[in-house]
Amino acid sequence: MGRLSNPPAHLKQLVDGGSKNAKQGSKPQSRALYAIATVARPASSEETGRLSNPTPRPVQRRLCRAETDTIVSNYQAGQSLRAIAQLLGVHHHTVAAHLQRHGTARRLNQRKMTDIDVAEASRRYEAGDSLASLASIFNVDPATIRHELRQTATTIRPQPGRPEDSDASIRTAPTTPMASRAATDR
Repeated sequence: MGRLSNPPAHLKQLVDGGSKNAKQGSKPQSRALYAIATVARPASSEETGRLSNPTPRPVQRRLCRAETDTIVSNYQAGQSLRAIAQLLGVHHHTVAAHLQRHGTARRLNQRKMTDIDVAEASRRYEAGDSLASLASIFNVDPATIRHELRQTATTIRPQPGRPEDSDASIRTAPTTPMASRAATDR
């Protein structure tokens, strides 16, 4: 590492022995303080010729035994992975990994609607109710309603302001610049 030609003022005072009227060119009182004061540090992130400083990585910490026990007990009590992760301030993948290490069986995603609910939702949708209104009635997400109705072969109405078959336009659109150039060369 290089040396700073001009060490920071607070370190300069330490090197000079703390006196404000120390002679310039006088030797430092301690080699350790001199070494600390002269270690090269980037002046700023705006220094020319340097890349910007990378963002610091998140601090990884190990969960203690009590926290892993909390994960297991809360999960067995019915809490979701995300709720437990938020409670402990960790990622939900961390919670899942601890459950796996502990040997706790993971819950499967349970179907939110019964067959009777789906039949009723299909009848109401064909009568004119929207996906959003059905979602609030059955206390599920509109995407869940859409998924369940597609499983029963109910035709889903197009959303206002969207093309009739939005999936077809996605399938036929070129995905890369080379594909678009090849399509125009034909």
